[in-house]
Order: sequence, then C-alpha cells, then structure tokens
Amino acid sequence: MDAVVATITMTAARRRLKFRYSYWRIAHSVLAIVIVSSSATHALLTDGVMGEASKLAVAIMALATTTFAAFEINVLTPARARQGKQQSR
Repeated sequence: MDAVVATITMTAARRRLKFRYSYWRIAHSVLAIVIVSSSATHALLTDGVMGEASKLAVAIMALATTTFAAFEINVLTPARARQGKQQSR
C-alpha cells in the first residue's frame, strides 16, 4: 500500500519537485514492479478459489510482463532513440 501512495504522491508532485522525466520514469517503473510483486505475493499467500499452480502461473506472468514493460520503457526505447540519432548524422 505504501508503494501505491508513493506512486500517487510522486506523480501528483512531479512538476513541483522538479523531477527530471527520465528519473521519474525509472522511479515509477520500480514502484510498479514493487506493487505487482506485492500483489502477487499476497495472492499466493491467500487461500481461495484458485489452485496453487494457477495462482503461481498468473503471478509469474504478471511479474514477467511488468518487468519486461519496465525494461522496454527504461532501457530499450532510449537505446533505440540514441541509435536513431546516431544513424541520422
């Protein structure tokens, strides 16, 4: 829950705190991974309708998707942009 509050606060105050967009994007991605991993852990520890194997599979897919999205946004996209600038010179 703290990560959700931190994300909301950081997003609302980004301009006032004068965060550079690149730093904000990285911090936002880290908090997103924390939120998804906390949610997955909670789901795995809760007894309910789903079986253990299906809960584990959903948790792994959610973590993998979130981690890939953070990697894509913070590493691959800037690398492609730098490569495009170098080729246009």
